[in-house]
Amino acid sequence: TGFLDLPWPVFILAVALLAAQVCGPRLGLFAVAGFGLILVNGLWPQLVQSLYLCTLAVLLCLLVGGALGTWAAHSDRVSRILKPICDALQTMPQFVFLIPALIAIMLYAIVPPIRYVEHGLRHVRADVVEAVEQMGATPMQTLLQAKLPLALPVVMLGLNQTIMAALSMLAIAALVGTRDLGQAVYVALGKADAGMGLVAGLSIAFLAILADRLLQSWAGGANAANDRRDPG
Repeated sequence: TGFLDLPWPVFILAVALLAAQVCGPRLGLFAVAGFGLILVNGLWPQLVQSLYLCTLAVLLCLLVGGALGTWAAHSDRVSRILKPICDALQTMPQFVFLIPALIAIMLYAIVPPIRYVEHGLRHVRADVVEAVEQMGATPMQTLLQAKLPLALPVVMLGLNQTIMAALSMLAIAALVGTRDLGQAVYVALGKADAGMGLVAGLSIAFLAILADRLLQSWAGGANAANDRRDPG
């Protein structure tokens, strides 16, 4: 709940400046307009709760899913075990995840980091890995200094999908009593308040679009860095 004490002008200004620096002034203005819409409609506390819940879930998914994806990339047996589990988590109806909100979001959003990290590491150029190993690098050095930097664009795509999945679960997680934007959508539907439901839904969509644009620019920078590192 300490996140609710964040001064909203500073938060909005920081995000707008970041968006403008990474993607240009148009995205900065889009960020100001989106946060302004949320603020004037009285949904700022719900926004902060949503950001806290999704950020924590995404970080945990990256930590756990990234570790599992790395393990699967180096072990065919682990990969074979994880594939049906990931398929089940992605195809299972979302309403099945009526458990504590954080765990529900994690179970739905953990699949992208597992799959994208494994895919990225498995498709790193073999000649680059071989050259690094011949130079005397340990397996950990090869992973951290060669494989992960080269797989970063794919990993960033997985991060993008993880954030989208976490945001999409907010409305479902509201069924177990959260106090975020998803709960605002749920309450608005119960009261047949189409206006508030639309604003809350647009607020979630705004967060998704903003995160997507920022990550796309970041991934584009990673691709450019890899191209400069490997001109061939």
